[in-house]
Amino acid sequence: MRTSLLLIRMHAMDKQTFPALNMEQWTTAVPAPESAAGTALDLVDDDPTPASMMVENVIDSMPAVSAPISSIMDKTLWTAHAEDTIEQVEEILSAQGLSSVPVVGSNGAIVGMIGIQELAQFHSEKKNAKVVRAWEISRIKAFEVSPADTVEDVAKLMADHKIENIAVTEFSRLQGVVSTQDLVQVILKEMTDEPTAAGTNAAPETAAK
Repeated sequence: MRTSLLLIRMHAMDKQTFPALNMEQWTTAVPAPESAAGTALDLVDDDPTPASMMVENVIDSMPAVSAPISSIMDKTLWTAHAEDTIEQVEEILSAQGLSSVPVVGSNGAIVGMIGIQELAQFHSEKKNAKVVRAWEISRIKAFEVSPADTVEDVAKLMADHKIENIAVTEFSRLQGVVSTQDLVQVILKEMTDEPTAAGTNAAPETAAK
């Protein structure tokens, strides 16, 4: 069953942490940055990342979910400033155990997202992490959704764009972040609730006379 296989793959991935890397799937090695933050970002894959493939598997096995995305988003807010260097962004990710971080401008409005995909691409180009700024590599397309958007719609958006994290914003202000792990938790809950619902709706047996 596809859902079971997905859950096995996701079992070891904690919320908002770096996914495990399959060394045989990664093709181009780049030198590790001096800071510890870069150690999980040293390899670049030509194919979609494992986490991106997981998103697609999630959608394939996901029932229609009409709840607002705000009901499952992570409300712990960590951000990077648009003018932060990539070295500073990686320090934030490392210190907080995150796999992505929203990027905000001088007015406090969110302007993009930086995650494993953006950092992997950056390091593959062997650019200087002490010089390049966050705004230069942040994802500026498909990086935000509204709190009222449904879980189903957000999940499909993430699958279509092969992204592992997305920001939830209202009037350009960050409200939370959603990851693939959040979506898996929704599936787990629904799988757990289904037998209960079936038992609740079953007709009671008539006592023998």
